[in-house]
This record gives sequence, structure tokens and C-alpha cells, in this order.
Amino acid sequence: MNSSKICRANKYNNPQLKLMVNTCGHSLCENCVEVLFARGSGLCVQCKTPIRKANFRYQLFEDPLVQKEVELRKKILSDFNKREDDFDSLEDLFPRLSNDVLVFNLMNDIDVDETKKYVEQYKKENKDIIKRNRLRPVCFGMNTYFVKNLFIVVYNLQFTKHIPSSWGKSLIVPIFKKKCRNDCRNHRGSSLIPIVTKVPASVILRRLTPFRETNIREQQAGFRPGRGCIDQIFTLRQILELRHAHRRPTIAMFLDLKGAFDSVDRDALMGYFLRKGMPQKYFNLLRSLYSHTSSRERVYNNLSRPFVTSSGVRQGCPLSPYWRTH
Repeated sequence: MNSSKICRANKYNNPQLKLMVNTCGHSLCENCVEVLFARGSGLCVQCKTPIRKANFRYQLFEDPLVQKEVELRKKILSDFNKREDDFDSLEDLFPRLSNDVLVFNLMNDIDVDETKKYVEQYKKENKDIIKRNRLRPVCFGMNTYFVKNLFIVVYNLQFTKHIPSSWGKSLIVPIFKKKCRNDCRNHRGSSLIPIVTKVPASVILRRLTPFRETNIREQQAGFRPGRGCIDQIFTLRQILELRHAHRRPTIAMFLDLKGAFDSVDRDALMGYFLRKGMPQKYFNLLRSLYSHTSSRERVYNNLSRPFVTSSGVRQGCPLSPYWRTH
């Protein structure tokens, strides 16, 4: 059973228990870790291995030994990180593709000292290559060729003002909420847009933040940096306390706009941006992003025909909250 080795607490009796695992692969709860290191360094209560508090990680797997193996593989791969172009031939590459022998030895305490010496020797001999490969650009597991071409497309948007047509497409997936599944009102539509669309949208949002801060009221707190609901709650509470101290009646009204994000008039909003003096290049990019948008609905792996969307903001787009603050 998944339990702490000192206090014997387990997740069966306490589902909220958070276990932590050290490099030796044995579990302790958070309280036991604090008690063990109250006097400095300590030993594992099960295998008597010297352990450090900084090496503890929250247990992610049911079996703590799986966590140990994952950490070992990460460590080995961070050192044995040669790429294909670092080898003279494919014959030299193949023996390096698998480091299971090293992981197996460290997991099962087989020739541990020799294995560690081998790893350290390899790190000394290839330290320049290891450092260079760690600095190579990687973006969410995508290869550098894709990232480079995506950067070129996003960079050229400010000159061409042309958005790829695929960026304007979205897929609507209905998510069931409650009650009867046959009633469309009991489903919430979630719109999925291309991830690459969010890259230029995020850049435009950062560039337009100073413009927005000078064109909205100070009382507006939603979707602003450093502001939020806490500010509005504090203001409302101060008003209520002041009115109550003077024994004056107070009326508070909460306004909930149904379908607010789906009913925005894009043409009216574009005209508002022009009147407020939005920089022309950002205005052109905004208009391109929302000019030719279409959606399809997916139900049970069946796709509907594309239909044009001419109003509302796009779900999942970083610019959508920016539209609503105006």
C-alpha cells in the first residue's frame, strides 16, 4: 500500500495525503520529511542511504520505484544528449540510442560505483557537446525547423498583413453539463482553434496593452495586469461599511450578460478601435485575424459542414478578453 515509512499514514485512510519520494525510491509524507530533517541531514529509514531534503519530489505514480526510474532516465538523458549530427556515422549512433543498461544498474544496485564513474567520465570528455545541446532551442517538443518557419511567418505578418486561411478555422466540440443529453441547452460548446494562431495573438496583445491602459476607465479591473476581482470586492466592501456606518440604505446590482462573448459586433468594435487611435498596423492584423473565420461542429467523430462566423470573439484566443474590456 502507498504509505509513509515513518508514520505509516496511507492514502486509503487519508486521500489528501501528499507523499514525497527521494532518490532512493522510498516514500515519506510531508510531515515526516520535516521531522527527519529538523536536525539537518538524515538517512532513509528503510535503506539507510544518505538523503537530502532538496532531492525530495512529490510522488506522481502509484509505485514510487517508477518515480525513481523516471528521475534516473531524465538525469541520464540530460547528460547523454548527443544528437545525430554529433556522430561521424550511424554505426556510432546506434549504441548511444539506448541507455537502459545504465538505468538498470542504478535501479537494481548493480555495479553502482562503476556506473557512476562511467557517467562522470563521459560528462568530462563531452562537456562541450553536452552544454551546446542543452542550449539548443526546443519549443514544446517541436523540431527547430518548425519553430524557425513559424517565427518567419509571424515576423512577416507585420509586413504582409496576410493571415493564413487555416488560422481562421475552428472546431466546436459540445461538452455535456447535466440533465438530459438530448437537449442542446444542456451542452456547452467549446471551440478549438489552431495553436499557432495563439502565437501572433499573444504578441499583438502584449503590444496593445499600453494602448488599452490609456483608453479604459480606472474602475475596470477585469483582464488587466495587476488587477482582478479582489480590487472590486474590496471597493464594494468599503462602500457597504461606509453606508452602514451612516445608516444609509445601499442597493447593489450584479449584471450578468448572457452570451456576451458570442454577441460582440466585430464591425462596431473595429470602428471603436479606429476612433480611439489604435496603431494602424495592429488594427490591420486584428481585422485580418477576424475577417474570414469559420467553424465546424464535431459530434461523435462526425464533422458538420463549415459555416461562417461573423460575430463574437473566438474562444481560446488570447485577444478575446482584450475585446471584452472595451
